[in-house]
Amino acid sequence: MKKPNIKLVSYQVWKLNCEWIGEYENNSEDFNISIDYNVYKNTDDHNLFKLDVYVGIIPSELENGLVIDAKIVGYFSFEKETSIEDKQKAIRYSGFQLLYSTLRGHVNVSTSSFPCGNFILPSVPVKEVVEAIEEKKKEGNSKIILKG
Repeated sequence: MKKPNIKLVSYQVWKLNCEWIGEYENNSEDFNISIDYNVYKNTDDHNLFKLDVYVGIIPSELENGLVIDAKIVGYFSFEKETSIEDKQKAIRYSGFQLLYSTLRGHVNVSTSSFPCGNFILPSVPVKEVVEAIEEKKKEGNSKIILKG
């Protein structure tokens, strides 16, 4: 079976709020990260999809640390012969991975002159994150929280 050919047509960073709160202490490892996404299928062309990825960073000590609130949106296309099941799977796994890694670069550059220095969003286990979000969506809430 051929792996689905997913193409990132374009992406946009819709929100990237980075703020340092409190006094500087070297606690950049002590934070929580929230992750969520939404998938949209184009109603006119079933080979086009939109994926919104939301990432939040909240310091464990709320009075001190880096706070990030970000949203990146990607537009993807597939070959016509790709099954809907393969599209749905690829947009969640590959699409999420593409957008999250792109957002990591934007956050890195945006925080380069912050007290903590360049902050790089942590690598996340894509398979586990996607499965956890999909499970939460079944419960009516999709945002997951990970320890940094």
